[in-house]
Amino acid sequence: MGMLEGFSSLQDRKYIVVGTHYDNLGMIDGILYPGADANVSGVAAMLAIADAFRRQRDDHILYRSNIIFVAFDKYIDGRIGSQVFWDDICTGKYQDPLTGRKIGPEDISLMVDIDQTGCTLSPVNSGRKDYVIALGVQSLPLRQRNVLDQCNRFYECNLDVCQSYYGSENFTKAFYRLGDRRHFIDAGIPTVMFTSGITMDTNKVSDTADKLDYKVMEKRARLIFHWIERMTYLNK
Repeated sequence: MGMLEGFSSLQDRKYIVVGTHYDNLGMIDGILYPGADANVSGVAAMLAIADAFRRQRDDHILYRSNIIFVAFDKYIDGRIGSQVFWDDICTGKYQDPLTGRKIGPEDISLMVDIDQTGCTLSPVNSGRKDYVIALGVQSLPLRQRNVLDQCNRFYECNLDVCQSYYGSENFTKAFYRLGDRRHFIDAGIPTVMFTSGITMDTNKVSDTADKLDYKVMEKRARLIFHWIERMTYLNK
């Protein structure tokens, strides 16, 4: 875990949680399941985004919201890591390092979950490998729902952004609630997850680093960074 502080002079301190899970199947019967896409790619994206915000801070650029970066474990074992994190938030275990005030669920204005963003093997639209799936945009306040598309155009990421899981309403609802984000969703906190979708290699020994599309992965991370950057000013 780590936190990037916002304007310390603001009394109404809000927090954006940017999370991802870092565990996978690991070793089974002596065979390694690499998990390069699911979910080393998500961890790499989160670390790159956190580093980009750190460099912004070094350039004396500050944001309205605080940003908490957290990598969850025990995803495979029932999302236990994110459950413990959420329980600790609810019981006031975490304190703002600047003010000493306990951080509660009511202080979290947005949760961002980065889950499997490295492949281009399951495109949303035929012929477009430069895509990303963003679920939960509709959970945002109305005035914030176009920000992702605006960032995609303004920063020339030009990704094919899909706000459903391959056009299926039922799969979108089910997939949206599957991960570590479910605790935040159940609490009514606006939550957006980013993914490149499940592939034929997910949770198999074939989920290796050579299957990743690093150029598209970088574009996805850049879009998520700029979107979070904009959301730090909009979330209250």
